[in-house]
Amino acid sequence: MLELIALLFGMLIGMVVIGWASLPAWAWILANFDICFTFVEEGTAKAVVRGKEFHKFLLQSKEMKFRERSWDIVPLRPDEQPEKRYWFERWSGARWVGLWPFFSIYNYKFKWTVAKQEEKDGKIVTTPDMRERTIGSIYIRDVVYYGKVESAETTDNTPVDVEYLLTVRVTNPYKALFRVHRWLEAVIDLTSQRGRQYIGTRSYKQLIAEEGDEQNSGFAGGIQALRGHLAKNFGVKFVYADIASVEFSGTTKKEYVEASTAAYLADAKAVAIVTEAKAEAKKIEIKGKAEANALKARMDQFQNNPDAAQATIDGDVGKAMGLDKLVGAVIKGMKG
Repeated sequence: MLELIALLFGMLIGMVVIGWASLPAWAWILANFDICFTFVEEGTAKAVVRGKEFHKFLLQSKEMKFRERSWDIVPLRPDEQPEKRYWFERWSGARWVGLWPFFSIYNYKFKWTVAKQEEKDGKIVTTPDMRERTIGSIYIRDVVYYGKVESAETTDNTPVDVEYLLTVRVTNPYKALFRVHRWLEAVIDLTSQRGRQYIGTRSYKQLIAEEGDEQNSGFAGGIQALRGHLAKNFGVKFVYADIASVEFSGTTKKEYVEASTAAYLADAKAVAIVTEAKAEAKKIEIKGKAEANALKARMDQFQNNPDAAQATIDGDVGKAMGLDKLVGAVIKGMKG
């Protein structure tokens, strides 16, 4: 009987040792299905829920940490180390979520638009790429998103569509995920609303000049008032905003294209007329210089040979050219 108990106890100890040693492998396998464990990408955070109730966040960053008694993300001090992990987490790269199915990763629908730059007709143009999927993480680093203000009027009453690139960073994932519905769409809506007000204080030419503004004083400066509101209520930090393109909206765009084409054709026609006039003037100038040179040569000849001058005067050609009077005056002067 004692031998049987010893055997069972040995088997139990062996199973515990083998199970404990193989825990990193099991953690890695289960993390692929978000069961008990999960993988957290660098620069992101994942929310863990117990049933439908928020439980905690899992943060993956070598430079950031959560501030005590809040979910604000702050930089690590130089003398601080990242959060300590269990040995099987360090070995497997997986993070402990909790006992499934009581604890799980919070998944939500996320809709966003990124800007794709493509070459079209020899120019670099920005086109929106809309995406929507169910995800279980949230970025805690700077991310650039695409936004658009449609049919906004400038100071010169010109309706324009303004595409802009918005750079933001989530600084409190709890506020972003659980205090506001679809945080990014709310941020884009507020930015577009503020941007519309800013566009109303600028002319079309001024907006064009602000494309690619690196001083953070143009379009970005116009929506700076949102910075405090976004941080306090949405847990989102406004980093930068830049105008990507400014185009006429609606029928104004067609009218502008037609007007530009007409202006181009008119300019081309004007250039052609000026070129033709300059050519004709040059022709007259060259012809006048040639006739003047010929007359000078003839006068030199008359001065050396008065008899030839008199013959020219008597000729029909000379009379037709009016040389009879001119040459006669020259001869009279020479004889006198």
